[in-house]
Amino acid sequence: MSLSSLLSHPKVAPAAVALLSAGALAAALIAEHVFGLLPCVLCHYQRYAYVAALLAGTVGLFAAPRAMVTLGGLAFLAGLAIAVFHVGVEQAWWEGTAGCHGPAFDPTASIDEMREALLNTEFVPCDKVAWSLFGVSMAGYNALFSLIFALAAFAAAAKMKKLEAA
Repeated sequence: MSLSSLLSHPKVAPAAVALLSAGALAAALIAEHVFGLLPCVLCHYQRYAYVAALLAGTVGLFAAPRAMVTLGGLAFLAGLAIAVFHVGVEQAWWEGTAGCHGPAFDPTASIDEMREALLNTEFVPCDKVAWSLFGVSMAGYNALFSLIFALAAFAAAAKMKKLEAA
């Protein structure tokens, strides 16, 4: 049995989507909690895409596997878009979101309340690369993996559709 036919199996494909997502989330949490690489707001947004893909893959184990694998692929594409945006912020190609520049304040806050908020809020700017390998940041690797995962999910869904029609 080839890898292509294995990944198009109605139970294997959604399981692969769920496991790849869980692995990516585990890697992010290990980087944060074991290696001390604190995430910025865009890093958190990239995790949401993996959570969505994990949920889609898990649901696909029980119902509508092809639709859920496709939905997982779309979640990976959303993660790709966020990761590419993050790389652009890191490279100063464009500005980040409001959350990239510092904590938000209540407009009615006093100077003392703002100072306390600044002192008690751990802020990680989005434009600083916390870790890189061969000149590629974590956001860059996430973009690459998200693209690969999305293409694999769409290929599996297409193969599942072809097998359903046969």
